[in-house]
Amino acid sequence: MLIQSQSSAVLSLSPHADDHDTLANILRLEKWTMHRAATVPRATRLLERYPIGVVICERDVPPRGWMDLIPEIAAIQNPPPLIVTSRHADDRFWAEALNLGAYDVLPKPFDAAEVRRIVNIAVLHWEWRRERSAPLVSAAGASRANGAGDQ
Repeated sequence: MLIQSQSSAVLSLSPHADDHDTLANILRLEKWTMHRAATVPRATRLLERYPIGVVICERDVPPRGWMDLIPEIAAIQNPPPLIVTSRHADDRFWAEALNLGAYDVLPKPFDAAEVRRIVNIAVLHWEWRRERSAPLVSAAGASRANGAGDQ
């Protein structure tokens, strides 16, 4: 089962409605909010508006492809892992995607168990990074905030 954060969601980015439907069906038991976009500009607007925990992006998403999403994701304070999907997920593409900043690659047609496994690992990674980047209050700062340091 996915770790579900109250404030996170999955973004499915594909020009193919059947990709969105298949992913929603696979992840429906996980009870994540799923946002759908057919283009990078639409996905960018969703990333600006909602806390997205994982992005699942079709390799050939308009206008120019999945790599257009990398700078958009990098600009987010706690960037979500980017999982790229493709019917042509050979070793060369896998290496290219990982070297350019993707978290992982999912081959199509989707295997439900593999989708859940990869998304679960990505969620764990995102949650861990989010927790590590949360501001830490030092003991002295906490004491001052509670008035213990005032004399």
